[in-house]
Amino acid sequence: PELEIIMKLITGDNQAWMSVCQESMTWYEYFAGYLFYTQPSVRYFELGTFADNWLSNWALERGSGLKPLDRMVLAVLKNDMTEFVHSIQDFGDNKWFVVHIVDLLVHCDQLRISDEANVQSVLALRENLLYDYGTMLMSKGSLWEIGMDYLEFSSSEGLGAREMLLSRVPFKNDKQAMNVIIVARRYGMTSIEQEICRVMVQRSLSLTNYGNALEWAIRSRDNIYVTKVANIFLHHYIAKGQMLNEDLLANIGAKMFSAPRLLFLVKYFEFHRFYRARAFSQAAELLVNLLDSKIIPDFFWPALMADSIPLLEHREPIIPSKETFIILHHLEGDLIPYYQKIKKIQEDQKDVSEQNLLVSCPDDLIAIIRLACA
Repeated sequence: PELEIIMKLITGDNQAWMSVCQESMTWYEYFAGYLFYTQPSVRYFELGTFADNWLSNWALERGSGLKPLDRMVLAVLKNDMTEFVHSIQDFGDNKWFVVHIVDLLVHCDQLRISDEANVQSVLALRENLLYDYGTMLMSKGSLWEIGMDYLEFSSSEGLGAREMLLSRVPFKNDKQAMNVIIVARRYGMTSIEQEICRVMVQRSLSLTNYGNALEWAIRSRDNIYVTKVANIFLHHYIAKGQMLNEDLLANIGAKMFSAPRLLFLVKYFEFHRFYRARAFSQAAELLVNLLDSKIIPDFFWPALMADSIPLLEHREPIIPSKETFIILHHLEGDLIPYYQKIKKIQEDQKDVSEQNLLVSCPDDLIAIIRLACA
């Protein structure tokens, strides 16, 4: 009996084909074979008619409705691209298929809606699908970079949304933050780059990782943040007598010019390197230049002036008389007014908190500097 059924199918017996039709799971499972043996010369524009006839018989035998995939295949056979696009959007595959098949059809110039002249509608459909898919990918923690690529080829709305969506990408460490910055630089989004750097500065400060905080502050090119971190380095030196992250300061290079306070910090560190290397002449020259630089923070005048004392009292004359008068000038014009300002603030606020010796004993420091200059 099986051989007889096979022979009937090969010879194009419609009744035999209708009998096997009810055994198929989908309506198109045996449709290609049916056409091959019954209508071998069928044209592509006739496929829709034959598909409707076959489908009516299959539905009669099976008594079941069409699923999204069934409707999609039928639309393709009928060359009905409008219905095809509607059908594939019902797929629950996160829209990957519909985005790429529509994009392919547009590039092949095979997608027509209403009429061939309505090109803008076709392009708008493609761009909206790309926008929706790219936006979805941007919400996924590990796929946001791919989402940026999709949004690049979407509508103008998608191009505008990239900056907003990129600013919301989460990052937990330096490597992830740098990945976001690299993408932001690629698209010229400097505001996002600066905002990420500011966030990383705050994170590093909360972890007392001051060297990392300074690096992120320099990347931000934000004078306020660079000054803030540089002040932490200077205050630490005043309190502890030691510089933080000396290796970083020694290799900071031209980045020191990103902010006046950072420039002062690096130059002051260089002064200490000269002093520790017993290159007293270079140290004295740099110290005098710093005094005249007009980039000294007010709170650092006592420490900087105190550094001049051992150079002034050295057994060999290191600081010439002209430079000695410069030191006296800054003593009278900067250090003493700073102490007077601090004293007034303390009196107004009745501040009796513990302070370092340079601030708590101003008269002694002034007297020692005057004596050393004599």
